Amino acid sequence: MSYNEIPILHRAFALARTGEYRRVKDIEKALAAEGYARSDPQLQSPSVRKQLRRLCHMPMPEILTDSQESEPIVA
Repeated sequence: MSYNEIPILHRAFALARTGEYRRVKDIEKALAAEGYARSDPQLQSPSVRKQLRRLCHMPMPEILTDSQESEPIVA
């Protein structure tokens, strides 16, 4: 499944959760680069934008490495 087959709101929230984007405008640019409509009405809702901003500013979990395992452990 390509990115633009995923509903735009699902993709926007997934991008916000990555911690790579600090502003909703940055998410919109990333979505446009993936082939989504630049001014999708679903992203203009004040409620949606507020939720995206909140996710963008959430601290990312620290990734720790267990000394006996090579697998990363999320704290």
